[in-house]
Amino acid sequence: MESSENPEERLSKKKEKIINWLKNPYNLTLAIVFISIILLRFYYFWMTKNQPVWWDESEYLSAAKNYAGIVDFKLASLRLPGLSLLVSIFYILGINQEPVIRFFICFMPSIILIFTFYFLIKEMYPDKKIALISTIILGVLWENLFYSNRFQTENISVIFEFIALLIFFKFYVKKEKSGIKTLALSLSGVLLFSVLSVLIRPGSITFLPSVFLFFIIINQSFITSGRNKTLSYVLITLFVILSILVLFNLKSIPIISGNYHPDWKINWSSLTIFNGYFESVVPNIPAVFLYAFLLGLILALFNVFVLIDRIKDIHRDNNHMNFKSDIFNLFLLFSVLFAFIFLIRAPAIEFRWFFMALPPILVFTSRGVIGFSEFIGDFIKNKKVTIMIIFLIVSLGVYNQVVHADNIIKLKLDSYSQVREAGLWIKQNSEPKDIVVSASLPQNTFYSERKTITFNDPLNPFASNVLTEEEFMKVLKNMTPRYYIVSIFESSMPQWTYELPEKNKDALAPVQAYFADAEKKQAVLVIYEFNGYDFSKLSIQSNNTNL
Repeated sequence: MESSENPEERLSKKKEKIINWLKNPYNLTLAIVFISIILLRFYYFWMTKNQPVWWDESEYLSAAKNYAGIVDFKLASLRLPGLSLLVSIFYILGINQEPVIRFFICFMPSIILIFTFYFLIKEMYPDKKIALISTIILGVLWENLFYSNRFQTENISVIFEFIALLIFFKFYVKKEKSGIKTLALSLSGVLLFSVLSVLIRPGSITFLPSVFLFFIIINQSFITSGRNKTLSYVLITLFVILSILVLFNLKSIPIISGNYHPDWKINWSSLTIFNGYFESVVPNIPAVFLYAFLLGLILALFNVFVLIDRIKDIHRDNNHMNFKSDIFNLFLLFSVLFAFIFLIRAPAIEFRWFFMALPPILVFTSRGVIGFSEFIGDFIKNKKVTIMIIFLIVSLGVYNQVVHADNIIKLKLDSYSQVREAGLWIKQNSEPKDIVVSASLPQNTFYSERKTITFNDPLNPFASNVLTEEEFMKVLKNMTPRYYIVSIFESSMPQWTYELPEKNKDALAPVQAYFADAEKKQAVLVIYEFNGYDFSKLSIQSNNTNL
């Protein structure tokens, strides 16, 4: 039966609902926060929509063009094809405008990330202030804001992680009387989005142990009940044995082997991520978020320690959510840190690698802000003071984050622009069959859409070993490239790669150069052409090789 209301009446009722919703101070604040974050992120998207891509970005983008049949390029073994397959859809559809692709692959996920994170934390903790403050911090977190403008895998992977955890908490952890069908669907959803997260970025696998451990804890009554005890213990024993076997054979698992380095030293530098996220870059403003995180972490540990006896009473229900969520977030934080410190052992880290652990990091920070403010407010016996202190601490932290993000985004806005310009010049001044020699392998492939070889093994371009000069001469003879690029941007190349054009002026002639200064005195990239040289006459000498 059709409604008797006319469109004007329906519109009026919707407006009234919105107005009534906004009359709630929390809802009004939430709306302002989301709108502000969207505007801030769109501002930086617009600023960076045409910025040059870096090595990692161009790998994913070149692979996307490979899947679309535009170039011949294979991803390094450390990377999975999820993001590249997603981007390839645009190229297959004939959408080549980089700002358009960046909008859907970078900007939109950065906004979806904020919303999924808010709803996840809201499900975890009854105190809605925790979700609000945590979301504010994520919205301005300098490392996330910076990488939200680049073609990287972190945001999309973390979105899938957050969705998996949201399903886990909303439809499994908090649903005491769910039917078998609902439980199966919820756990299937957790598994599906966890797999998607890992397929986009393998490092996301580090959040899964925390889910499994928490799953065991909230199902302890089922596991230890008389009729299920034997079966449960057998399954757990088998799982432990399987986990041990996997742990001792990580090198043979393709998705893990490239990131597992038992021969490297244990590296504790992962513990610097907290200062890395929250360090103060503004004079006279303390690192308030760092102190808040440390306080919140202590409060969470104390809460779990004091209430540890309650752990046997937690089940799948809405009770003790603060306690449950603290346990899970501690598991998640320690799971990620353990993986990086004891398994991955990277000698140098990037803070973006730890986005999987953002829920505990930001939640504990928010709890520190709230705990400190409420302590002062209770001491003075004035709730308004509590709100004022929360506002002051969050405002100082937000200001520091935005200043930090603004500085680094603008500083890196034109980095590698000469590599981009060189690639585009080659695309306009070459034939599709031409080959280019460049240390900037993925960038030149992406921009020039020409086959690019570097100074490594042509059959394994991402190999760590660089060819000797004599070995490289054999490659030139076999592949007969047209262009040879020398630049300062891949400074790890051996000295002979820079000296080769000068030593062989008869074969290589400079045809294009890019400079760091307006006076054109400081060349940073030079393109040489092989002047139609007959590579069959190439002679290889041990000292001064002549082409």
